[in-house]
Amino acid sequence: MDKNSATHYADIIEATTKLDVHLFDDKAKLFYSKTGLVIPRFQNLPTGHHLLRSLKDYSITNCLHYRTAAQLEYLALRLGTDDSLFGACLVGPFLSQPISSSQIDQILVANQLTISDRHQLTQLYNELPILSKKDITQTSALLTNLFAKPFIPPKLVNTRTSQASMQTPISQRVNPIKQSLIERRYQMEADMMQAVSTGNLAKIDRFMTPLTEIVTSFSTRIPNAPLRSVKNISFVSNTLCRIAARNGGVNPVFIDSISEKFAVLIEKQNTVGALEHLTAAMLLEYTQLVHDTATTNFSPIIKRAIDFIMINLGHPVSLEVVATKLEANPAYLSRRFKQEVGMSMTDYINRQRIEEAKNALLTQPASIIDIALMTGFEDANYFTKVFKRFTGMTPSNFRKSHVAP
Repeated sequence: MDKNSATHYADIIEATTKLDVHLFDDKAKLFYSKTGLVIPRFQNLPTGHHLLRSLKDYSITNCLHYRTAAQLEYLALRLGTDDSLFGACLVGPFLSQPISSSQIDQILVANQLTISDRHQLTQLYNELPILSKKDITQTSALLTNLFAKPFIPPKLVNTRTSQASMQTPISQRVNPIKQSLIERRYQMEADMMQAVSTGNLAKIDRFMTPLTEIVTSFSTRIPNAPLRSVKNISFVSNTLCRIAARNGGVNPVFIDSISEKFAVLIEKQNTVGALEHLTAAMLLEYTQLVHDTATTNFSPIIKRAIDFIMINLGHPVSLEVVATKLEANPAYLSRRFKQEVGMSMTDYINRQRIEEAKNALLTQPASIIDIALMTGFEDANYFTKVFKRFTGMTPSNFRKSHVAP
């Protein structure tokens, strides 16, 4: 096995599996890398030296499947022969199951990151392909069989075939009953988007059953491909919800995270039923987002202030920092903020951080200090003081009071 053959095989693997592929020589030097992902520093690729040490005792028919502390999964293969180590092939990262928001927060805590880094981290995990056990086995088989033999260049032979005309006359005639159904469906879509843009959770709940009917009605759009048809309408729904949320006053940063998440999830679904449930969940999540974060009723400067605070909630942020960012007078901004929001900017920042901390306390095994740091508090004692002011109890007591007996 030489570098030229290994490189050709790596190209085939990348094109076929859409996974990142990296090749290392026997000196642990990277000589090939094709990647479409930007991996954060704390999740860097395993080093070549680590790979070679891990693979030296295995046969060329053994494909190693391992998971990092950050839940990133890889396949690794020894290159060469059982007697001679030429190098190593690393394929990944990928996931074998979706990463939950709770696991994301655990990774934040473990790497001394804050909730302000959650968006970037969530985007990374949303972009990762999820492979089933069968997918992993088949990919391993592809690796071991490809690298077992020298590369043989293909010879393409072009042939000509006669093509019948693809044009067929189309008669478009809508009967009154179908016209009524179409008009009803479009009106329902408009009503749903209005509910999303206003964050009306009570109203959106009434659309759950009709929504599944709408999704199913599109299953025949592409002949003999109901799954593809429903995926297409689900993508359209994602776009409509994104626009509705933006019209509802939600910052694009928050919208982008949800939009990207559902785009990936839609493509991964394997049944029409799963897409129906996913589309309903998507509608509800966008509506909840508008309900929780929309700033429609605020003046432009207060909208910008709130958006900046929410995006940087885990970082040091104060009235002075926000005023500098917005190029506003601190005294004026403070007065205007309290007038429109109903509380001081400091109280607003602390309240949002405490809401994040409450969720972390109930879902994370992390220490009180780690949760304080993750949610933007640099001092654990101050965190406890603020937490008690907003909840009436200490973080420890809050956690204990919500633990099932």
